[in-house]
Amino acid sequence: MASAQLYQADVSHAHVLNEISADIRSLGLERTCEQLESPILVCCGEQSVGKSSFIWRLTKLEVPRDTGTCTRNPFEIRCKRALKERFVVKVRKEFDDFGNRLPDTNEYEVGDFNNRQDFTRMCGKAVDQILGGKDAFNLNCVVIEVYGPDVEPVNVVDLPGWVELKSGEDGELQAKLCQRIYEFYLGLPNALYILLHSASENVEKDAIWARLKVADPKLERTIGILTKPDLIPVGEHNEALKILIA
Repeated sequence: MASAQLYQADVSHAHVLNEISADIRSLGLERTCEQLESPILVCCGEQSVGKSSFIWRLTKLEVPRDTGTCTRNPFEIRCKRALKERFVVKVRKEFDDFGNRLPDTNEYEVGDFNNRQDFTRMCGKAVDQILGGKDAFNLNCVVIEVYGPDVEPVNVVDLPGWVELKSGEDGELQAKLCQRIYEFYLGLPNALYILLHSASENVEKDAIWARLKVADPKLERTIGILTKPDLIPVGEHNEALKILIA
């Protein structure tokens, strides 16, 4: 078989496997996904590190967010091959507002549409159903199913920017909820971790980096991406190169 045919066979196989695992995951059966060995890409990083730009490049979708605010809940994007472009936005409910696992996992459809212009509005509607207008972190997920002829078969999770401390009356609770989101997704057995880190910052001070080394001690499932190289101070490029080499 020619190499092009082999590649096409691999892509088709990945497409079918990802589609099956996404459907199984919608039922909350992560262990079954592990047996299928279908990976899910978990994108993580500090706030404003450039995760949105990376997600856009990977899926050709711009995960919606309001100016001046940060994502407060996970977004799971399931890309599936199809003849025509189509979008389905859902809410997956599997946690209460305090981060405790519910007995059952349920997904509720918010919108099924073909017009890309409706995407931001439908995602905003799903977020409102999860947060209820509150500026609070929540472990429940907005699920975006993307269908199209040019869609790459990949499942991606976009996590909120990491929060170590948060001010306000319930600041301690909100910081713990954000960290609970990371604890859950870094614990997925079929996860491949993508850590986005600003090139102008010291990676050893990155709280997520420390947790990744616990979740993946040999760093066999971790990919690091340096963002914002234009912000590296003059004369300090060697420090960024050390991160790449490491």
